[in-house]
Amino acid sequence: MDRAAILSLPQQAQLNLMHQMGYSYRKMARQLRKSRSEITRYLKDPVNYATKLRLSTGRKRKLTNRKNRTLFEP
Repeated sequence: MDRAAILSLPQQAQLNLMHQMGYSYRKMARQLRKSRSEITRYLKDPVNYATKLRLSTGRKRKLTNRKNRTLFEP
């Protein structure tokens, strides 16, 4: 599964302006060449946008650093 695309700050500002002007989600998505779900996800909660995406960037480790050292260092 691919990672979700994150809107840049200029794109976010443009979306805010378009939203205030009354553009539809579909029209905004076409102009920015992003998916409607990405536009919806941003406009639903612009303050907390992409915070979860930035935090979870991969599989969690099974071994802690301490256990890793004891296993693999002489």
